[in-house]
Amino acid sequence: MRNLLLILCGFGVLPIQQAALAVTFDASYAITSADADTNSDTLVDVTGLSVTLPSYSGDVLMISSYSANKKNNSDELTARHQLDANGSPVGIERDRHIIKSSAAAGAGAAIGVVNVSSGGSMTLQHAKSTGDKPGLSTLSHSTLTAIPLTSGGKTLSHAYTSSTDTVTSNVEEVAKTTALNVANIHGGTAEVFIMATFETVSSGTSNASWQLEYRTAETGLWEVAGNASSRKLDTNQGVAAVTALADLDAAGDYEFRLTQSLVSGDNFSTLDVDLVALSLSIDADTYLQSYEQYTVGSTGATLDLAVSEDMDVFVAASVTATSTSSTTGEYQLFLDGGTTSSIVAGSTREVDTGDVGSVALTGVYSLLASDTNTLTLQTDDADLTFGTDGNNVVGFGLTAVPEPSQYTLIFCVLTFAVVLRRRRPNR
Repeated sequence: MRNLLLILCGFGVLPIQQAALAVTFDASYAITSADADTNSDTLVDVTGLSVTLPSYSGDVLMISSYSANKKNNSDELTARHQLDANGSPVGIERDRHIIKSSAAAGAGAAIGVVNVSSGGSMTLQHAKSTGDKPGLSTLSHSTLTAIPLTSGGKTLSHAYTSSTDTVTSNVEEVAKTTALNVANIHGGTAEVFIMATFETVSSGTSNASWQLEYRTAETGLWEVAGNASSRKLDTNQGVAAVTALADLDAAGDYEFRLTQSLVSGDNFSTLDVDLVALSLSIDADTYLQSYEQYTVGSTGATLDLAVSEDMDVFVAASVTATSTSSTTGEYQLFLDGGTTSSIVAGSTREVDTGDVGSVALTGVYSLLASDTNTLTLQTDDADLTFGTDGNNVVGFGLTAVPEPSQYTLIFCVLTFAVVLRRRRPNR
C-alpha cells in the first residue's frame, strides 16, 4: 500500500478516503481599543473585556493579559484585576502596586479554569484599593480569551491549581498540579501548554527567576519546560507570568510545577499562584497543532506560521522587559496575515535603565491557509527592548487536526510536517 500511496500522491489524485472531521474549539476573544477607567474600589467590569460562549456548558480556560496605570493624580495606588464568570471570581485576584511616578504603567496577566452553564458572561474586572486617591486605567490592547475545553465530543484534558500560599525564596517549589493524563502520542511526541500567573515581593531588592517544570507523576525526575522567567523585585508587590510547552515523548500521567530561584539580592516571596496545564493531544486520532519559539532578539522576533486549514490560533508570550533608557512603552504581538494586519495583544509598562521586568501577551487570531502569516513580537519604542534570556512564545491551533489518512495527498502530509515539527527549547 505504501507504493500505491506514493503513486497517488505523486500525481496529485484526490484522497480516496478522508480523515475524520476536524473539531473546532470556538474561543471567544476581546481586545480593548481604548483605555478603560474606573474610580471604584469595588470590582467592576473592564469596558470592552466581556465575552460569551453561547449555549456552551462545561469547563472553560480563561486568560487575560493587561496593563494599567493611574488615571490622574501623582499618588500611588494598588491596581486590582480579577477574572469573573457569571458574577463569581475565577482564579486569584491580581494586585499590583503602581508607584507615584506619572509614567509608572505596569503589566499583568490572569488565568483560570471555570465550569459554566449555558455560556453566560465572562469578564475581566478591575478596581483600585480602598483609600487610593487616583483613579485606575486599564490600558488599551488588554485582552480576554475564553476557550471551551469540550467540543464535538472531544475534551482537552487539563490540570489546574490555585494557591494562595506565600512561598519564601528558600523554598524551590511554589505550586504543583495534580496528575494530568496524556493518553496519546502523535508523531513521537505530545505537547502540553503550561502557564502560571503569580505575584512577587522582596524584602529589599532582588533578582529572581521562575521556571515551569514537568515529570512523570510522583516518580520521575523534573525536567524544564521553556525558559526561566526573570525579573528585578523590590518591596512593591508585582504581577508576573510564565508560559511554555512541555514536549512529552511518552503517554502517561504527568505533574507540572512552578519553581523559583534567588539569583542575587535579598530574600523574596512568590504568592497567589494560578497554574494550568492543558494537553494538546486529544485522543488516538486528533490533536491541536502547536508551535514554540524561545529565542528572541533585543528588538523582538518574527515567526512565519503555516496552518493546514483555515483556523483560529491562540498565542501566549511571556517575555523579559529591558530598556536602554528609562521609558514607558508598549510590548506588542502583531499579526500580518498578508491581507490584513492587526495587534493581537499589547501591554504597556515603565522600564527603568537596568530594570528587568515581566510582560505577558495573550490573544487569538485567525489564520488562512492560503496566506503568508507573520507574527511579530515588537515594541513601539526604540528604547524599550527584550532581555536576552527568559522569553517564551507558544501557541496552538483551535481546530483539532485528524491524523492524516494513509490516502491523504502528500502536500497535506508535508504541511502537517512543517506545522507540527516538535522543537525542543533553544537554550
